[in-house]
Amino acid sequence: MKYLAIVLTLAIGGFAVAQDIRQTIPLPLPMTMGGSGGVTGAVALSSTVGALPACNAAIKGQIYFVTDAHLPALGAIIAGGGAVNALVFCNGTNWIRG
Repeated sequence: MKYLAIVLTLAIGGFAVAQDIRQTIPLPLPMTMGGSGGVTGAVALSSTVGALPACNAAIKGQIYFVTDAHLPALGAIIAGGGAVNALVFCNGTNWIRG
């Protein structure tokens, strides 16, 4: 298992004291964002391609999970009407497969 190691160094009266406080902490760090606490990790908003908000500079960087992508290649402008689940992001102009 990967772990996070933290080493503290304190200067006390001219002497440096190091204390290794290793703990087994799973990486990546688990996190829960909102909701009822039943989901661990960040959860993207879900939508169909047609229901995505207009991609513009105001929402640049926003991420959605779409359920009806049509054979999307990575980095391509997303099109709806298919049956592929995909993460997409707004680049300021278009929704792009991420």
